[in-house]
Amino acid sequence: MSRSIMLHQLNATGVAPDEFVRIAADAGCRRVTMFAYDGSDMLPRSNSGLSYPVPITAETKEAVRRALDETGVALDGVEFFPLVADVDFARYRPAMELGRELGAGRAVSHIFIEDDALVVERLGELAELATSIGLRLTSEFCLLTAGNPSLERAKWLVDQIGSDRFGIGVDVLHLIRSGGTPADVAALDERYFGVVQICDAIGAHPSNDYIKDVHNREVPGSADLPIREFLNAVPAALPIEAEVPAAHRRAAGISAAQHCREVFEAASAFAATLEPVR
Repeated sequence: MSRSIMLHQLNATGVAPDEFVRIAADAGCRRVTMFAYDGSDMLPRSNSGLSYPVPITAETKEAVRRALDETGVALDGVEFFPLVADVDFARYRPAMELGRELGAGRAVSHIFIEDDALVVERLGELAELATSIGLRLTSEFCLLTAGNPSLERAKWLVDQIGSDRFGIGVDVLHLIRSGGTPADVAALDERYFGVVQICDAIGAHPSNDYIKDVHNREVPGSADLPIREFLNAVPAALPIEAEVPAAHRRAAGISAAQHCREVFEAASAFAATLEPVR
């Protein structure tokens, strides 16, 4: 089975959103996730330091639409809508609607509410907003997001909200650093999945403090994460999203276009050799 490879806009910070679409197309990619809302001002200090992409705005929407139409690239998901206790979801609606207008079918959140009752209430409200616009909400589990730090917590959240409205973003870096394994992914029922993401990193060890890894990821296949085992455990029908923010590579003079091309080619090479178990 041919696997669809998506590129995340975090691969190309510092370029205009329509330029990212054309960079992705030139790399051979036909599906992308992009920012339509910059929620970085809501994040706790521990999550600071990442260089976020230039989001699509009402002013740049038509340029992005032209780039999508002219290249044949499809917008899969829009980022990012942090879930904190006191957020007014009216802030998020215009960006979600913009993403849907451009063809997105998914909205991405990161969850910072730890209280069980409150996170279910507020996540349910956010998922309902996304659903009303025509989007399915997804969220990566990650030790750096206190409200959704592990695969087990993410499964619990899906069970509370409903898999028709909410799915797990399973990123191989966050899986390994949180102590998870490809076997844990293989045991995850298909209904829980929202999106799967790959990158690479130095060392395949658990860690409670890996913000440097998050900012400085490696091209898939160039380091130590068990990417092939991870992808073989993922349902074969799911596309593979390559998300490789790499501040160290950009500082070394590697352009956004070159980085995206290398990331896409590496992800495609993995996809060509997979033997998924389902």
